[in-house]
Amino acid sequence: MPKQKSTTSGQSIHNSLEIVIKSAHAVYNRKRIGLRVDAPEGRKRHTGGVKGHQGYKRVIPKPNKIVGARRPVKCPKHRGQRLEASEQSFSITIIDLVFLSSGARKTITKYVGRGGYCCLCRRLYRPPKIVRLSTQLFGYTFQAWVIYQRIVLRLPYKAISQVSEELFGESISDGSIGTFILRFSNYYVDTEKLLLKAILDSPFIHVDETKINVQGFNQYVGLN
Repeated sequence: MPKQKSTTSGQSIHNSLEIVIKSAHAVYNRKRIGLRVDAPEGRKRHTGGVKGHQGYKRVIPKPNKIVGARRPVKCPKHRGQRLEASEQSFSITIIDLVFLSSGARKTITKYVGRGGYCCLCRRLYRPPKIVRLSTQLFGYTFQAWVIYQRIVLRLPYKAISQVSEELFGESISDGSIGTFILRFSNYYVDTEKLLLKAILDSPFIHVDETKINVQGFNQYVGLN
């Protein structure tokens, strides 16, 4: 009798698994029917993290320098319309780095300024500098340092976040590092065009740093 690959019970299990494999597909979670349990009337559904799990909330550190931000003078929507000085003030805190001869030091700067009110659109506008900085928590130099760790030193995102926390006490997420790189790529797009134009206008272009020996002298590989 030929040697059996599995016992009778094992063959039965394999047959059942074959049926399961034929019925399975990768997008099952998208096609299955789900039931959502709504909260009872008069009771609001709780938002946020799961109860018992520790949430993350960044604590804005105390600034070591306060800088005044100039209030807006003219309305951005109504040309020529001057804004009235408002008593309401706006502020934003920026974490940045300062490079010294002995190393780098973290600085925390708080920008404070009063807003301006437009009588035509009946809207209160924040100081322009605070508006420009409102989409970021870390300053230009701090972001440049993070990009240097990624582009030049080729460190992974987790290592950059770990080094930032060890050196400066600031935790950075992977998404923030990607945002820094995207922001700088958009900021320096004109610089890239100027560099590319200068390279193309040059009569001689170095391809790489590959050395070759020509009649006893070291030369670099180039392209005319």
